[in-house]
Amino acid sequence: MKKNSLLIVGSSLLFFTLSASAEEKFEDIMQRVTTLKAEGKFSEAINELTWANKELQKLHQQKIQSFFPATVAGFTPGEFEQNSALGMMNVKRAYTGANNAEISFNISGSTSSEGGAAQGFGALAALAQMGAMMDNSGKTDTVRVNGKRATITNSGNGPQLMVTVGNGLMIQLETNQGSVTKEQLTQLAEGFDFKGFEAYMSAGQ
Repeated sequence: MKKNSLLIVGSSLLFFTLSASAEEKFEDIMQRVTTLKAEGKFSEAINELTWANKELQKLHQQKIQSFFPATVAGFTPGEFEQNSALGMMNVKRAYTGANNAEISFNISGSTSSEGGAAQGFGALAALAQMGAMMDNSGKTDTVRVNGKRATITNSGNGPQLMVTVGNGLMIQLETNQGSVTKEQLTQLAEGFDFKGFEAYMSAGQ
């Protein structure tokens, strides 16, 4: 019994040590970059910068996630789904309410205002919202969300809210359940920190 206890403790300590060593600090990586540069080992320094970029990407993702609302209008947030490639990003979070009603909260677009892809996506998002606003079928409403103009499209599957923000980014809230109302969609959208998000994304532009 004593041997088993010692084995468990030893294994736990080993796991803790490996975990701590795997989670390198950004400052330590940059220190190695500086040292390698001074030694003329540029190839190794570039490789270290790749790791530094990965660490910054993690922090960037966490920052974006911080602008999403917590529980709003009885809808509880789930886990994040986030992907980024070639300067484009997609961040998604599902919110669940009563009777398993679900709203998908999605941010998509370019992570930079530079480049043709960013400009193209921004123009596409603006055109999509403009098209919805000009819809005369009676299925589209225009509302204000924290000072932003948003459009709500009502379909048989449930309402969809769309609003464009700076840097060619588009925010969409949608559901495929008719039990979710446009008022609930709007309340959830108002829980998003638009001001803080735009200030963060436009920093350094």
